[in-house]
Amino acid sequence: MRVKPWTAILWSCAYFLVLLSFLTPMVILTASLMMLPPLVLCGIRGKVRFLPYVLIPIGALLLIFREFALPLLIVAVFFLIPGALMGELYRRDSPARTVLAAGVLTIVGELLLGILLSYAFQFDPIRELQRMLWDNYNAMPSIMKEQISEDIMEASIRMFLQMIPLFMIASGVYYAVISHVIGHRVLKQYGVPARGFPPIRQWMLPKSLVFYYLIALFLDLFVPKSFDSVMTTILLNGIPVLTAAFIVQAISFLLFLSHTKRRWAAALPVIGIVAAPFLPSVVSLLGVMDVAFPLRKRIQP
Repeated sequence: MRVKPWTAILWSCAYFLVLLSFLTPMVILTASLMMLPPLVLCGIRGKVRFLPYVLIPIGALLLIFREFALPLLIVAVFFLIPGALMGELYRRDSPARTVLAAGVLTIVGELLLGILLSYAFQFDPIRELQRMLWDNYNAMPSIMKEQISEDIMEASIRMFLQMIPLFMIASGVYYAVISHVIGHRVLKQYGVPARGFPPIRQWMLPKSLVFYYLIALFLDLFVPKSFDSVMTTILLNGIPVLTAAFIVQAISFLLFLSHTKRRWAAALPVIGIVAAPFLPSVVSLLGVMDVAFPLRKRIQP
């Protein structure tokens, strides 16, 4: 693998601009790319030689914007670690699922660590979030408060707080997927053996997830709901994750069907994608059937 020296310098400059955008409204557009420059730099330079290319932009920003030094440093370190980890795994020719899982778990781990450090410094982020939500409710016009009672608001806030693990996982998946989709293609252009996933139509979840999903749905029907129950928290966070996984499986099956029966099944994947937000349970059921029963073997010519 041979990469021209100025390539790393350009990506270092890009990293500076991406971090700089954190202080501007442009962060709405660039927030999804925070992990990309460290990923590419670590992939093309290695886990040690990439350090000057990321530390110099970070140091320059901290010197220029000293009043924002702490939030800039937190954001930079937060996205630097999973980005560099994914880049190093690409460099080692690791499978795409390993790279993606490492990115997701690192982000979730950092979020958990951030919460624990907050408690260690006598700051309760959950309570502050709850207070912020109540402040927004109290600032609403009286007409809207008549439609949303305090009891409904209380239940909604408690449910929202219980689903924080789901939001953390979703954040990790979002950033890792965006970084993988762009990053592994960029690295391949530079000669790094960055693997991609097989075509979506070939994806297949393990059968064990079917049993977990059915058990979760069964418990959701018969276990009494309580905001103080650990089981309720597990179901609130686990069922959406499993449902999303089987929706992806259903889309995979429809793409397989479209690939096999091109004439009459070409529109099925589009229909499945459009229907998923409105009928998630129905679409996920197709994914369950695809995993539980050998549907593809019967369709395969």
